[in-house]
Amino acid sequence: MKNLFKPLLTILSLGLAMASCSSDNADVVQTNPDEDIDTTATIRLTEGGSADDMFSAEVLGKAGDTARGRVVFTTTDGTQRRLYVTQTLPGGTPEPFVIPTEASVQRRLTKPDGSIDLDDSNKDSFDFTFDLLVPDTTSEGEIVYNFWSTTGRGDFRDPTKRLLIGVGTIVVKIGVPVANRIVEGTNIELRAPLADGSSETFVSFFDLDRTYRINEGAESSTFWDFGYFFGNTGRASIVSANNYPSNIVDIVSIANAGIAADEPMVMAADLKSVYFVVNNTIDFDSITNLTELNAVIASSFTVSDADASSQRVTMLEVGNVIEFLDTSGIRGIIEVVSIVEGAGTAGVITLNVKSQPSQPIMNGSDML
Repeated sequence: MKNLFKPLLTILSLGLAMASCSSDNADVVQTNPDEDIDTTATIRLTEGGSADDMFSAEVLGKAGDTARGRVVFTTTDGTQRRLYVTQTLPGGTPEPFVIPTEASVQRRLTKPDGSIDLDDSNKDSFDFTFDLLVPDTTSEGEIVYNFWSTTGRGDFRDPTKRLLIGVGTIVVKIGVPVANRIVEGTNIELRAPLADGSSETFVSFFDLDRTYRINEGAESSTFWDFGYFFGNTGRASIVSANNYPSNIVDIVSIANAGIAADEPMVMAADLKSVYFVVNNTIDFDSITNLTELNAVIASSFTVSDADASSQRVTMLEVGNVIEFLDTSGIRGIIEVVSIVEGAGTAGVITLNVKSQPSQPIMNGSDML
């Protein structure tokens, strides 16, 4: 089944209190200093670290109710350009937070990768209060929110990339934690690449509900994990973004096309590395929970065992089961459901994926 948590990405809404200082981003507002915030979970972080920093906070919540979280970031020398926020629902995996506003407003408030655009009034410091809405369907577990600011385009899955301040964590506790769930994606269709990059060729373990075009731009490249191609000798193949064959399509050049002058260019080294090994002894359909998944991949290869050649698997056939390991340590299995051979517009591979959920950061103090 598809990732059940994706529709809930919009449950986090920004507080409505306007600060005394002005901001062009009227929907990203400062905490009201006159408002009672004693019951608000507060994190307070300073560039380079400070004695009064608070990296984590907890607040109680219940289904259908709203908790509050306050985020205070202050620079000492650097310039904040973006605020990254992820949300991890009980038993889920960290997802980018999407601001629930009208499209015209959202484009003004966020960058194309979904990070919050910090304008001139927020680049040195900000004090935001968020409303943390607990879904009606969530009666147990923890909802974890991670916050960090960057000096430019970062990466939702790698907070160290251009990190300036963070990572801070707010946890909304609801009853007993949910465990033993896996992240699943079904009938994922990856298209054979087209020269102009218009084909939906890549998928991300971060969001198995969608696929990515090569020509979506530099912002989307941070989400690419692996893609598809059909070669004359290797036939149906899946390959890590980091190892994608430039003689088939130069994905780096396409990603950089039209990039803004003030944004960093995508480099091949920026692209994700994922390692694969075919293991047809695994009964894909029998894996229904995290315990069962961990049992079949416990003896898998490690990143230290892997090399560039294991970033791609070729000559794939329907029914193949492929183990994977990404550089963040997430493991899982991929099943080949169907293959339509060809390198043109008709070429497509259909996959099912089951993976371990990635874990939210619970204390970012060691990242300073």
